[in-house]
Amino acid sequence: MPLQVVTPNLNLALPGDNSHNTPWGEAVQVLEQAIAQMDTQLVAAIQAASWTFALDTGTANVYAIALTPKPTLTLGSRFYFQASHANTGASTLAVNGGAAIAITKNGTTALAGAEISLNQIVQVMYDGTRFQLVSQ
Repeated sequence: MPLQVVTPNLNLALPGDNSHNTPWGEAVQVLEQAIAQMDTQLVAAIQAASWTFALDTGTANVYAIALTPKPTLTLGSRFYFQASHANTGASTLAVNGGAAIAITKNGTTALAGAEISLNQIVQVMYDGTRFQLVSQ
C-alpha cells in the first residue's frame, strides 16, 4: 500500500509514490495543484496582512486580537491592531486566545493611560517577555 502525505490545511491527500494514480491524476499534478492553491492563499494573506493586523476585540486595557494563521510568539514578532478603546492605565494584549501579556513603553515601563487612543492603529513588538509599544 503506498504511503500518503496528508495536508490538512488544504484537505488534499498526496500519494507517496509518483506512479500511483489518484482520482485527481498523477501525484506530480496533485502536488502542482496543492502548490498553486498555497500560492493563492499566500498572496491573499499578504494582501490582507491577516497574519500581522487585526481588529481589537478586547475590553478596556485588555486588548485581544486574532491573526490568521495563528502566530508563534518569538523575539521580534511585530503586530498591528486597531484599538477598540483608549487605554486608561496598564494594559495587556492577548494574541489568538493566548495569555494576556503586558504592553509597555520605553522598554519595561507600564502604560499609565492615554498612550493608546480609540481607533488608533497600534504597533507592538514582542521582546520575549512583553509587548513593547512601538507606535504612540
